[in-house]
Amino acid sequence: MRALLLALPAVALTACLDDGRPRAPAPEGRAVTGSVELAGPGWLLVVSDGLWNYLSEAPQLDAFVQATGSSDPMVIADALVERANAGGGHDNITAVVARILPDRDER
Repeated sequence: MRALLLALPAVALTACLDDGRPRAPAPEGRAVTGSVELAGPGWLLVVSDGLWNYLSEAPQLDAFVQATGSSDPMVIADALVERANAGGGHDNITAVVARILPDRDER
């Protein structure tokens, strides 16, 4: 099982979105991509720096996700955003959560 890794310079993603509002030019820098072999099923978290500033270590994130006691991605995403807001919420906070299931031949 493989997962794609993508790292973008700060604000590069929103600078690429065109909503018709004037905005500063996109920051210099390139997206960094790669992939990793997954050990098995679990969760894929895509978060903005507004959440990453409060929960940035893998063990800390894993413990937090497990502590929610939920298998519902929306419940986990909401809990992550609430945690960042409780920590101060000084930046935009976005969390996308996807469940990674075992390969079909592993089920």
